[in-house]
Amino acid sequence: MTASLTANSSVPAIYNPIIDQHWPGPLTLLLPKSSSIPHTVTAGHESVAVRMPSHPIARAIIFLSKKPIAAPSANTSTRPSPTRAEHVAQDLAGRILLLIDGGPCEGGIESTVLDGLRIPPAILRPGGVTVEMVRAVDGFQNTVVWKKNADDSNDPDVSAPVTPGMKYKHYAPKVPVVLFEKSTSSSQSTLASRKRDAMEARIQTYLSSDSTPARLSSSPRVVGILRTETQSDFEFASIFPSLKVVQQSLGSSHAQVGSNLFSALRDFEAIEGCFVVFVEGVEEVDEGLAVMNRVRKAAAEIVYV
Repeated sequence: MTASLTANSSVPAIYNPIIDQHWPGPLTLLLPKSSSIPHTVTAGHESVAVRMPSHPIARAIIFLSKKPIAAPSANTSTRPSPTRAEHVAQDLAGRILLLIDGGPCEGGIESTVLDGLRIPPAILRPGGVTVEMVRAVDGFQNTVVWKKNADDSNDPDVSAPVTPGMKYKHYAPKVPVVLFEKSTSSSQSTLASRKRDAMEARIQTYLSSDSTPARLSSSPRVVGILRTETQSDFEFASIFPSLKVVQQSLGSSHAQVGSNLFSALRDFEAIEGCFVVFVEGVEEVDEGLAVMNRVRKAAAEIVYV
């Protein structure tokens, strides 16, 4: 079925080893499209992104349809990706005829988008299959990760957003997100205290901001904190006694952080009085690369500490 989507009705040979290792799964491959696929499906591009999902319900639907399925993300543009059926209902109620609940997403972060048609191969969107996994596959040892400041950024094939999430603001909840990243020159030993001080300063700024929505004037106001590296809660009660601070650990591994991120952002935007969500950054290794890609796109502000 995959071959029917491609030019010359064949999958480029470079993809065979990575298909053997990572399909079905969270890996999307860029293929030269066949003339039977309309440009409305590929946003005008001559390539088509193809994935074989691992979920049994999705695979059953594909099997029963006897043809490939064009499936956009089940959320409105710029919103956090849905990881549970109720998230889809929140975004698309009244716009869809049927919602199939297959349970919560196993990974939480979307698929990796891989372009093996260029030399060297490029990851256009980091995701569930990490760059380390990709580079371990024969033929993909030199894979690069696409960034806006890439050396070939003037190449229209690179600078054009050829896959979702590469250009515009994505993944943002209705509440502003502030990302706290470790600066390259800072000391690890004082990182937690520097984060706490930076968070205190941002709380003061948001509390005094004229742009804070009027609906949040009720007491108490709420600050959300998503922890990824700091094990214990940040303490603000002595400084902001009337402020409610809701803190949640996203997990002890990058995989757990990725699995819980989008759901936690949606949970915080549903809390009455929540006016900002702070997120701790993670190291950009393994699933951490995809996590930071998503949080940076969701953030209204990035604070380096």
